[in-house]
Amino acid sequence: MHQTHAHKDQERLKLNSRLADLALVKPWVDALATEHAIGEDTVYKIELCLEEALSNIVRHGYKGEPQHSIELSFHSNGDRMLRFAIEDNAPHFDQAGPGRKRAPKNAEDLIPGGHGMPLMQKFSSSVAWEPLPNGNRLTLTFPNEPRETETRG
Repeated sequence: MHQTHAHKDQERLKLNSRLADLALVKPWVDALATEHAIGEDTVYKIELCLEEALSNIVRHGYKGEPQHSIELSFHSNGDRMLRFAIEDNAPHFDQAGPGRKRAPKNAEDLIPGGHGMPLMQKFSSSVAWEPLPNGNRLTLTFPNEPRETETRG
């Protein structure tokens, strides 16, 4: 079961831990882009990073089990930065990777396989992970580069 909130609370999207639910993210981001005049390049980066993070949560965090909760939230406080937070109730990331027991040295250590975090770091302004008492929170920030109103050749 997924849930979106009406215009005023459009800043939240709740998903189930199914890859099929990822299809709900693009329309949500597109609606935010329209409301906040977010440029196409930034929308692309946001959607790419959210898809990567969410697919990792579904495949690795919840190990493909459906019916777990994932909540996305959006915040922009007028400082030209867009913040997306993803919260889940999955076990904390295996920070050391298979067979290793050590604390993470950097953000690249946080996702098994090591490809998700570098991709998100490349396309966002910042990536922050924090363990929650019963899950994880991943926060991604992006500059709000406004849409161009007119293109001239």
